[in-house]
Amino acid sequence: MIIPIVNLFLLSFPLTSFFCSQLSSSLHPHPLFQDLSPSSFNDTLALTDHPHHLWCTGVLNLNGTSLGGQFPVHLASLAPTLEQLHLEGNFLQGSMPTEIGLFTRLESLSLEGNLLTGSLPTELGLCTRLRSLTLGKNELSGELPSELGQLFSLRTVSLDGNRFTGTVPSDLCDWKDRGVAYTGDFCPQSTSNLGCIEPGCLQ
Repeated sequence: MIIPIVNLFLLSFPLTSFFCSQLSSSLHPHPLFQDLSPSSFNDTLALTDHPHHLWCTGVLNLNGTSLGGQFPVHLASLAPTLEQLHLEGNFLQGSMPTEIGLFTRLESLSLEGNLLTGSLPTELGLCTRLRSLTLGKNELSGELPSELGQLFSLRTVSLDGNRFTGTVPSDLCDWKDRGVAYTGDFCPQSTSNLGCIEPGCLQ
């Protein structure tokens, strides 16, 4: 498997949107870069050792890779180019960091099936390009932040299997009119060991 030497040399330089787009167009057709799904990462620090050129596709898929520890905040360095972040079915713990608001190019964020706790950061509302938000089957709690109403590109939202409480904020009332597909633990259908959200205007 041969990769152009010039591309390997350039990988030692800081990534920029222009550089990544050029590198992605030249390398992405190569089978080596078609899929990024390592068999196991048991520490978020391992991500920093992965070859930088794999981040340039705009898609980071580490679903089911046994990734553990806190949410990898250092991924914020990829914010200028990252469009899809998939970390489903891992063992991420702790709360979602406020740095999530730096990922302003994200169109898809999937953290389902982890061990995340705490409330959703209001900074999530800065990710205005999000079309898909999948956070189900964690231990997230608290009320839904009204800032989610700033995500006008949303098409699907999955929050079921968490411990959210309170009432759906009025800022989210247009989700129904915009045809946003929403799944969550509405009262009283929610199971007894989970929190539940009063559907309010989404009923």
